[in-house]
Amino acid sequence: MSTLSFTGCDNYESPNPMDYQNEEEEASLYLEQYDPFKDEGQYWHPEMRVKPKKYWNCVEVIPVGSRNELGQTEKIRGLQYHLLCQSLAGLTNRAVEQGKSEVGVWLHDHSGKESYKVSKQALENMGIKEQGMQSGLELARNDYGPDNGVALQLKDLFDGYVLTDVENNPESNIVASIASHVHNSIIVDVRDKEYYEEAGYEMTYDATTKTTQDAWNEFKDKCNNKALVVMPVQTGELREFAIKNNLFVINLNKEFNNPSAGQNVALFEEVLNWLEPNSPVYGWEQGVGEDQFVDKVSQSGNIMVPSDWSYNTSLTSILYKERQAGMAKVLNPQFIDFEEEGKKYVSYYLSDGDNIQWMMNGFDGSDYYTHPEANDMKMSFGLPVDNLSMMAPAMMQSLFEGQASKTSLVQTFGGGYTYADNLGESANRLENLKYISEATASHMRQHRVKVLALIAKDVRSTQSKEAYQAYVDANDQLEGIIAVQYSPYAEERVILFG
Repeated sequence: MSTLSFTGCDNYESPNPMDYQNEEEEASLYLEQYDPFKDEGQYWHPEMRVKPKKYWNCVEVIPVGSRNELGQTEKIRGLQYHLLCQSLAGLTNRAVEQGKSEVGVWLHDHSGKESYKVSKQALENMGIKEQGMQSGLELARNDYGPDNGVALQLKDLFDGYVLTDVENNPESNIVASIASHVHNSIIVDVRDKEYYEEAGYEMTYDATTKTTQDAWNEFKDKCNNKALVVMPVQTGELREFAIKNNLFVINLNKEFNNPSAGQNVALFEEVLNWLEPNSPVYGWEQGVGEDQFVDKVSQSGNIMVPSDWSYNTSLTSILYKERQAGMAKVLNPQFIDFEEEGKKYVSYYLSDGDNIQWMMNGFDGSDYYTHPEANDMKMSFGLPVDNLSMMAPAMMQSLFEGQASKTSLVQTFGGGYTYADNLGESANRLENLKYISEATASHMRQHRVKVLALIAKDVRSTQSKEAYQAYVDANDQLEGIIAVQYSPYAEERVILFG
């Protein structure tokens, strides 16, 4: 059973309503208590800084959840095709960043989700026009003439192909995702090899028998160590983002959802130590306990960003530092009469708000955020205000705008999904805490979010209290902290007023 208790932080002073001469004036001043949008060093997400003039809408026939299937024989289906499209998009969007192309690639959303609708509309609002819809096969092979001076042809941007064999060697997917950006080559599977060679492509790297360890040994020095992607072998999401930003990609299970077939845990620890401090780690791994990856990310002082089924990340986040918008609706708690006779107060908090892929894939639907009874229940919704405002600012703004008048928004958690009591314990904990608490405070203050949620292995430990104090010290607009006991996810809440 959940329990509720109240613990004071060092600098908390109980408010005295008599201090306020004019309640209406004070309520208005409270609404004006936020910081202007600006870069205070709080941004950690790799940013695409160059706008394409146009983009191709690349059609993937199979919707999310089934497009990663094996056993498909058609060239336009299955994981093989999905990896082709992801690599084509990643390399093209990187070419835009490098000044080699003025046309990007957007991977078509078949499910009609609001997140991708608003993000795609944001591209149009920035003057980035859709050129049209084409399959990945067409974009990789066809000749296109220029349109209004913009070169539309993509195949000349690539140096060849990286060969995979995802049926017989699942890790060849991971290796190819890295070799793709190293060799500037699209990903082609043995299933489709002849088709692309007929179009003039030559193999630049053979990943068919390679392992993730091989990729680390060969390509470590050619990868950007300011971020990492961790994803299962039988997936393709986030490959565009990894390729565009020259990131290393790692899987924990050598076979999909099967820890008994071997793991890369020791390698994962080595890669985490190689990252720059406070680097984001994107994705998730199915079939393993969080102690095997979330715990290790937290201990290393890096930032876990659950985002395994999100995609189009380069274009949803393009120029995000300049696109920050939206603030939470807030109510000054000083004027709530908690002692009013006959009233008891209960607060409900939906705590899964660290999960970017959920925000991008259905959270805003009527079962959750826009449920008709959420306002009556005065629900509190956890949102990854920091990461979502960087990865998909248009969606973050949409959620701010869609907030019901009597619901509350909570920053979940304090910079990605990390544990407050072991963050940075194998690195430089005090420096990690200082950075992440100050960065979180900037995100919260600029979006007028007043309540923070943190998760810990032991919410009452000395280490947890040390972390709570760091977040309190960093944010003079913080109203309180909800501390969530991990067990293995959420069992107990302790409310800490700051």
